[in-house]
Amino acid sequence: MDRTGLCVAATARAAAIVALGGCAPASPLCESGACPNGYVCDGKTGQCKPTDALVGSTPQFFGRFSLVAPAAQPPVAVGYWPERQSLVAYDGKAASFVAGPAARPTDPPMGRDVAAAAGSDGSVHLAWIRPGGDTLHLGRSSSGGWQVTAVDGSVLGAVAAPLAITVAGDAPVVAVRRASSGLPVVVERDAAGAWIVDAVPVPPGPRKDLPPPAAFGRSFSMVALSDGVALALHDATYGDLVLAVRNGGAWGTQRIAGVDVATGLDLGDAGDPSALALAPDGALVVAWRDAGRGEIRMARVAGAQVQAQTVVTSLAPGPAGTVAPQWAGTALAMALRPDGRAAVAWFNGSTWRSSLLLQRQTGTFAPTPAKTALDSGANLQLWPSLAVDQDGAVHLAWVEVGRGRALSTARLVWATVAAGAWP
Repeated sequence: MDRTGLCVAATARAAAIVALGGCAPASPLCESGACPNGYVCDGKTGQCKPTDALVGSTPQFFGRFSLVAPAAQPPVAVGYWPERQSLVAYDGKAASFVAGPAARPTDPPMGRDVAAAAGSDGSVHLAWIRPGGDTLHLGRSSSGGWQVTAVDGSVLGAVAAPLAITVAGDAPVVAVRRASSGLPVVVERDAAGAWIVDAVPVPPGPRKDLPPPAAFGRSFSMVALSDGVALALHDATYGDLVLAVRNGGAWGTQRIAGVDVATGLDLGDAGDPSALALAPDGALVVAWRDAGRGEIRMARVAGAQVQAQTVVTSLAPGPAGTVAPQWAGTALAMALRPDGRAAVAWFNGSTWRSSLLLQRQTGTFAPTPAKTALDSGANLQLWPSLAVDQDGAVHLAWVEVGRGRALSTARLVWATVAAGAWP
């Protein structure tokens, strides 16, 4: 495979195979264009491998992934394993392939965009976008392995990232963008098993006579409510954080950051990425990156009341020629403990490292949040993801890469903060 990601064959026969769509059409490993940048096709195994090393036996997530903490089970990281071109779940000890050639030989590569959520029964629910066809797929863990379902393309059509998933009752609900319009929708199944696609209403422009937004940011975040769902998304047209809430089938939207709704004053670009959680008292808790100020902010939202506060500031300057606000919080994750305390993990591109914030979520945001740096090694720490288990412990995972950024050095690293280690 050359550096463009296309399979290269040394013989005329192999070249004919490439013309049919991949290095090994009988087994779609190393399918044409399936190896990501930095990987090449190993003609002997039909698998992708880093340009500087052979395929390993431990998952090497090199991209965004999701971490969940199922009830009474170890936390599980789910992501795309480039060498195997498959979606894999990993509990720190063993890997379980969900979809892709490593799961079923007839599967094409799939799983590069993934979202995960834990059900109340200890199950893990997944949503991902299959490359090429841009179709939405769902998966659920079971005692017999993973149950995988493709959403009916005639109902939904092609989709595009970002996506988010939550579990309402015992059923998954997914938020994603329709590729045809770029607008967000919520996808779920009704009691009869039919797919339902519910358009998320797009709010009007932040000021009078402005058209509604047409572009959205890199992240959706969603939680289930007692009779609906709540979705946080970034209005990339105007740079605002929007909260959309569906209760009893009726939607309502409000802008909660980036603009002063009362005056129409533009407060800068805020809300990409964002993370959303539900507090025990029913309030919504949201964390987001304020790109204009180079800060991470949190808010409690109860109805129309939004109480916000900066929780991460005074970040180190960015690399030469850059401005710090462009780098703060370019990856963000949040989870709440059963007592309402919040954990926020973020990536700071100024130092190429991830950090953890432990915040007592009270009405006054007091005391001051406790910032916890991860291990002091020299490696880069990318794409942090976290989950809180039923006992209140924080489980944090990130992809660690050597300073030379060789793909073979990428490894999944785990850390746990005990339930008692909170401010």
